[in-house]
Amino acid sequence: HLDERGRVATDLRIGGEAYELCYGGAQLAKAVRPLLAHLEQPRRGKPAARFALSGGRNKYVLRQGGEVVEECGAVDEILPMVKFCLNVHLLEQGQYAMAFHAAAVVRDERALLLPGASGHGKSVLTAALLHDGWGYLTDDSALLDNQEDGLNSHGPRVRGVGFDPCLK
Repeated sequence: HLDERGRVATDLRIGGEAYELCYGGAQLAKAVRPLLAHLEQPRRGKPAARFALSGGRNKYVLRQGGEVVEECGAVDEILPMVKFCLNVHLLEQGQYAMAFHAAAVVRDERALLLPGASGHGKSVLTAALLHDGWGYLTDDSALLDNQEDGLNSHGPRVRGVGFDPCLK
């Protein structure tokens, strides 16, 4: 869709919140939208926040309310930058206590977090655990619920952030 300024925009849902991401040009939208397509959701009400992505060549800038939130230098750094900023926004809203760069699987109502740096096997280990009967939450980002009703006899609730599994 187009935002109120006529820019190409995408409605995303992450961690239970809706966001609008506006692109600074059709070429940028064409390059980035496929990376975020699995997060696209039809708009239902006002988004929790609006972000604007602009730039090209060696500099990409993510803004919120006109203020620079984050910058990166290559197209392949845009997705991690956007994921980071959305996780930070979720944490600032107080609904979640922590965000982890971790895979998460579940069995018998208990989550297992598998933290690790990019490229160190979180997705491969997740795939192996799924084959062994574990349930999938995420292979990249996990949120620890901060709500009192999120606590049960097993501890805080873990929510997987909806990024597609990625085996490297």
